[in-house]
Amino acid sequence: MESIDKTVHMSKRRNASEDDISKVSLVPNKIILQMLSSLSIKERAQTSVLARRWKYTWLGVVNINIDPKDFVEEYLMKSTRYRQMKKFRKVIDQVMNCDSGINILGMVINTSMDGNTVNLWILRAMRRKSLTVEFISFKDLPIYSSLAELTLVDAYFEKDSDHVILPFAGFSSLEKLNIRNCDAPITMSIESPTLKSLSIKEAYNLVLLRVVAPEFSDLSFKRFVEDGVEYEHPKPLLVELICRKFSTAKLFLINSDTDLHI
Repeated sequence: MESIDKTVHMSKRRNASEDDISKVSLVPNKIILQMLSSLSIKERAQTSVLARRWKYTWLGVVNINIDPKDFVEEYLMKSTRYRQMKKFRKVIDQVMNCDSGINILGMVINTSMDGNTVNLWILRAMRRKSLTVEFISFKDLPIYSSLAELTLVDAYFEKDSDHVILPFAGFSSLEKLNIRNCDAPITMSIESPTLKSLSIKEAYNLVLLRVVAPEFSDLSFKRFVEDGVEYEHPKPLLVELICRKFSTAKLFLINSDTDLHI
């Protein structure tokens, strides 16, 4: 009799669990994604077993924060941390291979992450049209050290900020910077220890450009062009250049499209 009661009790618990899962499956996707957005990626992945419908839902969260410490516990043995890191990369690969869009990609970069892996995840984020990419990096980790050329297309800057500063101190090999369709800032400052060439196209609000780059030598500037027809009265651009070739800051006033060689 006791065995029968135990079986009945287990059956009731199983039915109750199935009812809970069934109720979870009825929750609209929008609400599910809102709830998942407050969880870490590891916690999101764990929700995939709650219901069949949830198996891939967690991959559609538009805000992604990649942090190794969510998976890897530093105080454990090296072999255990290696297995945890391997699982971490597998989960992030699955997340970054998704086709849905991304609003924000946040990434904490430490010494356990190699540059090739980080670059691959950033590339995938760009292909998914990520609106914002944010980094937190340890100072002793050389990031972007081999990047020689960078192109920013449709770069978004805060609308309430008329002045934009682009510091490239950590880009120790960057020599060429291309900026395309950057219409928000009125003034822009670019600082780089290695930059030699700068190309700016379709920046119709820009009136002041400040470049601090010891090795700088070439500037190409082109105002916004719509349907192949330029504006009749383009705004002049004042360029302040601080480089090794001049003992003091040099000012240039540009009234039209210009290719300037220093």
